[in-house]
Amino acid sequence: NVRPAVALLEMGVDSLMGVELTLALEELLGVPLPGTLQATITAEEITTRILQVLKEGESGENIQLNDFAAKHGVSTDGQAFEIAKDVVEKQ
Repeated sequence: NVRPAVALLEMGVDSLMGVELTLALEELLGVPLPGTLQATITAEEITTRILQVLKEGESGENIQLNDFAAKHGVSTDGQAFEIAKDVVEKQ
């Protein structure tokens, strides 16, 4: 189980696993993450980084959440999408 506020290191993730996790998330999401995820980071902090990248883009441009959702086959006509959009905009 992932505990959002607990450091990855405390959940058994070492630095090599952090690199692998960074690469896997970048490939899965299709967006670059700033830096490598260190074992001392929490799942909450990873989520915040991902939301920042979605909002600001790789070079500061605004990434459209609709485009991101479409890329991953996610419907944009539901309450869950609206909640996600609100979260990204608040970051």
